[in-house]
Amino acid sequence: MNSLILINSFKEVGLSRLEAEIYLLLLGNKDISITNISSNLSVNRVKVYESLKKLEKFDLLKRGGNYSKIINLEPPTRVIAMLKHKENQTKTLAADLEEIVPELMISYEYLNKNPKVKIYEGVGQMTRLLLQHLEEVETEILWLNEGEDLNALFGSDYFYTEYSQRRAKKGINTRILANTNNITIKKYQPKEAMELRKVRFLPPQYQSPGTITIFNSKIIMWNTHIPRAVVINDSQLAQVQRDLFETVWSQQN
Repeated sequence: MNSLILINSFKEVGLSRLEAEIYLLLLGNKDISITNISSNLSVNRVKVYESLKKLEKFDLLKRGGNYSKIINLEPPTRVIAMLKHKENQTKTLAADLEEIVPELMISYEYLNKNPKVKIYEGVGQMTRLLLQHLEEVETEILWLNEGEDLNALFGSDYFYTEYSQRRAKKGINTRILANTNNITIKKYQPKEAMELRKVRFLPPQYQSPGTITIFNSKIIMWNTHIPRAVVINDSQLAQVQRDLFETVWSQQN
């Protein structure tokens, strides 16, 4: 049992069973010859020499000038120290990995058919996303803080004609909490009923750029400054944003 524990400990730190067995023989007699080690373990002398080199590399022994005489053998506590060092390294590595896992998960999700997070860069990709999400909407689309910066990004004529008409033809309703700087949307108020659109305005002190779209289990965060869109597919996060929208909607006229 004792020898098995030592053998398993050696394996854990990167040494072999043979190296553990040689070490055990040396614990009994560090002056044992290479020939006797070879005979006791039924292995050739070359393998014994290779194992001694490995034990020396791991600082478990030191050999003399003739390269066969053992002049120093480290105690078994050296193996305990090696195990504890490996344990600490593993804990540190695990902690480091936890920090970068969110970033790695984004890359991982890109490989899946239904990524949880996806990023669209540039106006071209964002325009394709604008039309793509019309194919996914199940009930309605909520727009939080739709402002002139979003209109300028897509072109107000396109946004309130081509896009709005496509949405209305699909029978998709939309509610918009518009920024008070959104002058363009007021021009299209006469078509609200026909285009299945309801609009209320945020308080005038709210003038932050960017827009959030909420539908199904998804959120689209439109960065109108870079420009960039981040799509998050998470039902819980979408519900948080939806509840926030409903709270603000109920407080506006």
